[in-house]
Amino acid sequence: MKKHIIKVKYLEAALVTLVFITSLTLYIIKQFSSPLLYGIDCPYYYIQISSILNSGVPKYPDPPLSFYILTAFSIILGDVYAGIKVGSVFITLLAMYAIYFLVKKISGSTVGALASCIFYAFSPALVRMSFDLIKNSMGLFFLALTMLLCYLALKKHSFKYSINGLCFLCINRVNTHT
Repeated sequence: MKKHIIKVKYLEAALVTLVFITSLTLYIIKQFSSPLLYGIDCPYYYIQISSILNSGVPKYPDPPLSFYILTAFSIILGDVYAGIKVGSVFITLLAMYAIYFLVKKISGSTVGALASCIFYAFSPALVRMSFDLIKNSMGLFFLALTMLLCYLALKKHSFKYSINGLCFLCINRVNTHT
């Protein structure tokens, strides 16, 4: 019985990861279909990340978390454009793991949780947001983690989940607002 439960959990993790990799691949194909960065703010991201790479700080006063995350991707990939394109999509889509666990905990349905991941990844609003409003779309990862941790805190009456949820809420606030 225990081996069956473990196999099911691995299968669920593999299915969520398959949805993640599929959606990540499609988003990256779209991102790299043009040599330019999409959206009205994308040159701003390029300037901010270039400034961080040159001086260690963003050029303009704006919440820097997303810029530092994208800078890390730029360093890893060796190109600022690629760092912005891959990093923003990767962090945005990473939220589907938190969404999966939240829906699974609330509904008890694996199918419903997987459907939620698919609807999240291919939502027209998210597609637009991930190409135009990069910092906001990256904030969805922290928001999804906050929702999951707040649910767990209430369900399990756990102070640990409450503190972690509060931390991610603060990170999301700092990430998207001054």
